[in-house]
Amino acid sequence: METPPLKIAEVFYDDGCALCSSFRRWLERRAPGRFRFVPISTLAPAEQAKMSSLIVRFAGHRWTASEAVFRVLGLLPWPWRVFSLGRWIPRPWRDALYRFIARRRYRLGRAAPQCECPL
Repeated sequence: METPPLKIAEVFYDDGCALCSSFRRWLERRAPGRFRFVPISTLAPAEQAKMSSLIVRFAGHRWTASEAVFRVLGLLPWPWRVFSLGRWIPRPWRDALYRFIARRRYRLGRAAPQCECPL
């Protein structure tokens, strides 16, 4: 049975990564209620092993890596939506940049807080 299309985009992210957690908070401030954030640490270990990049599910589609980043930016309000035009950069180039940043993501940004739960 096929999953029904989502009205809110689901964003699966690495909550142990300061850069990823900062991106999540940035998205929340720009479009409150537009995204459902799923930290990969809440998934079963077998599912966590499959998560090698940012994953976005929306309207029956699933995107990963640089495509996920640009699709998320396309769901933001103006003026942030303009950054989704980066999708027109050839995918091998943008995925290479995504992988370059992803390999260094734990060294980038400030340390993630221990718990990001609202009080």
